[in-house]
Amino acid sequence: MAIGLAIGRIGCQLSGDGDYGVPTSLPWCMSYPEGVVPTTECVHPAPIYEMLACFALFVYLWRRQAAQPPVGDVFARYLIASGVIRFLIEAVRRNPAWFLGMTTAQAISVGLVVLGATMLSQLRSTDSDPSQPKARIEVGS
Repeated sequence: MAIGLAIGRIGCQLSGDGDYGVPTSLPWCMSYPEGVVPTTECVHPAPIYEMLACFALFVYLWRRQAAQPPVGDVFARYLIASGVIRFLIEAVRRNPAWFLGMTTAQAISVGLVVLGATMLSQLRSTDSDPSQPKARIEVGS
């Protein structure tokens, strides 16, 4: 999912679909005069930020999976990290805040982080309790 989102954000960047950020004077700011949602203002290239973060998340999760963690561990970590990434990216996007001072995406991100943290907590408590059966995935019959 992380690599898919990263690749998708390349498309957002190339099309200038309007998910860019608020105006900024940073040296890497961009304008999208020919975008689907055009702007001539110099704005945060939020799709690039999210693309880079998602590629980094993909690498982290790939390496984590190679260590053969318990079933659900990588997904729980994806939920937490993607929630944090999107929450932070939304801080520079131009979406309106409406729910407890958060944008819709930030509110959903908080939910993803809570869900992922709950899953990790459950995995750890099951892993540390010898009376609980361990989850296994067996291939073949």
